[in-house]
Amino acid sequence: MFEAGQIVAHAKAKMKEAVEPGVETRELDNIAEQTIRSLGATPSFKGYNPVPATICASLNEQIVHGIPGKRRLKEGDILKIDVGAIYGGLHGDSAFSIGVGETSEEVQRLIEATRVSLEQGVARIRVGGRMVTFRARSRTTPRVWDTR
Repeated sequence: MFEAGQIVAHAKAKMKEAVEPGVETRELDNIAEQTIRSLGATPSFKGYNPVPATICASLNEQIVHGIPGKRRLKEGDILKIDVGAIYGGLHGDSAFSIGVGETSEEVQRLIEATRVSLEQGVARIRVGGRMVTFRARSRTTPRVWDTR
């Protein structure tokens, strides 16, 4: 599982390097697939009904599981990408949010709030613990962000 996670991390890094205004989301999908396959792994999502791509790429108003295509990134967009790889029969999966080009302070704060929320929830995970603990902690951060 560690190796699968490392492959996903490498694909994420390659995609982040390519994020800029004018890039089509399908170009990011191609980067992810080429990276994953070049490292001896298989994309987790591609062909898993109904996903026809290696990544899920969601822009702005799309919450999750957007299908990459001809849509071009624009200055100030919020892009969310989910990517997974299978290596040695085990899955690695990760997602990230990134601002495209110059973003507003509001967009930067939103991205930071979601990152902090995830980290706070993950920090509470324990062997034998309950998912409700993660959810309860991760839900408090957006309220903090909203009151700034």
